[in-house]
Amino acid sequence: MGRVSESDRKMFRQLVRDCMASDLDTEEALEYIAERTGGRKLSRSKFFDVKKEISKNQEKIVQVRLTEHTRIGFVQVHFEITDGLKDVLKILSTLLHEEFMKPVENRNLILLSRIARDILDYSKFIRQLNIDTPYVKRMKEEISNAREIQREAINRADDDEPVFE
Repeated sequence: MGRVSESDRKMFRQLVRDCMASDLDTEEALEYIAERTGGRKLSRSKFFDVKKEISKNQEKIVQVRLTEHTRIGFVQVHFEITDGLKDVLKILSTLLHEEFMKPVENRNLILLSRIARDILDYSKFIRQLNIDTPYVKRMKEEISNAREIQREAINRADDDEPVFE
């Protein structure tokens, strides 16, 4: 690409991306680029340099997105699931209360039993979701590490204080 402006570099990068997305072989890609640029040619070596640069950047972009999803996306989905389960528990609790408030002779004992069992199952599931997920385990580890660092800092500060006798 020799001496080209930044806008031309962007154009060539985009054209190489298009070639990669279309899975063109090298000759087809170079022809495509020449057609799209009005006859400006890109050398094979520059084509491969740009392609390599794009591939490296794509790996970085994927890594950043995975990290972001792991950090934020997972937590967001986790909270959505937890909130949905809490809503289900509210509904079940309301149904249990309504059925329990009926006169004894009108209560459906099978329904009461099923609702109580479902509440227990949902409670266990929420507990499992909040205790057994890797995110929560990592959070607990981070908190534990932070507490240990804080304890060490306090101990060092205590050691540095002069002792008055």
